[in-house]
Amino acid sequence: MKKANKKLWIVGKCRRYDERTETFNWDFQGVFDTKEKAIAACKSIADFVAPAVLNKELPEKSEEWKGCFYPRDRRVKCKAKTKTSK
Repeated sequence: MKKANKKLWIVGKCRRYDERTETFNWDFQGVFDTKEKAIAACKSIADFVAPAVLNKELPEKSEEWKGCFYPRDRRVKCKAKTKTSK
């Protein structure tokens, strides 16, 4: 019997915009099993929360991270990408 993939929550800190790749650089801050725990781990307005599914591959090309948000600053649209362009 195949088990359903588990949703996890990534917390990252947005650092700076990279003009060469047209993406934001970010630091990995942690991974949590609930959205609430991930939100609680956010300490600054630069921290974001985004969903990830365990054992699910992502496309090679960078794309907007669906479901990503900044819990400390709702005015900011998440600019994190799921992969960095080469």
